[in-house]
Amino acid sequence: MEIPSQSDQGNRVLIELRAWPAVKNTLVRYYDDLWRLIAANLLWFTISIPIVTLPAATIGLCRYCERLLVYDDPSLATILTSGFKRFLLRAYVFALVFLLTVVATGFSVFFYVKQAEQFGFIMLALGSLAICFTLFFLMCSIYVLPFMVHQDIGLGLAIKRSALLAGAKPLVTFLLLLLDGLLVGIVVQFRALPLILFVPSLSLLKNTTALLLALGEMEIGTEPKPKD
Repeated sequence: MEIPSQSDQGNRVLIELRAWPAVKNTLVRYYDDLWRLIAANLLWFTISIPIVTLPAATIGLCRYCERLLVYDDPSLATILTSGFKRFLLRAYVFALVFLLTVVATGFSVFFYVKQAEQFGFIMLALGSLAICFTLFFLMCSIYVLPFMVHQDIGLGLAIKRSALLAGAKPLVTFLLLLLDGLLVGIVVQFRALPLILFVPSLSLLKNTTALLLALGEMEIGTEPKPKD
């Protein structure tokens, strides 16, 4: 299937991405661009130090990874220019939605499980539904930022398309989410702070690669946006 593209180079890269599994392609690409991605991670870490700037730094890094995959030679300035200027507000709104949803569903799970001791099966069933909703929301969330930066779409549409993609490829999406959890767990459990130089861009590169692979197979707005 021919993939619509704004440039021959972008089209070539998307076709190549379809030929490889997401994780393998990510590792190969990370190895090829190791020093550039480490530099991008250092910039991400520096911007994220005040914590409140974490959404801004993350959307900028996601934009950089997407430009690296599609156009092959982005500048680190991409993080501070198009990453910030174009997607900053959407990144903060998504961060707020993500935080509120996780807190609300987490509280719901805790409440229903506690009440199950008194009310039995009904509360346990509601608790199970809350767990399933939380898991699906987390699965959807790994595609939201890549969708926004790749297609330059609003947050609502990015969430809807992410839900569609997670629903169409639940096993792959779950494994990608599990890998993110594993990376974060290793950093936290073993206090492997040097991995911070690798984990953020590795995760975003992986999720963006998976998105591009999926867009090569599904008609969910496959056109990449023009290069900055």
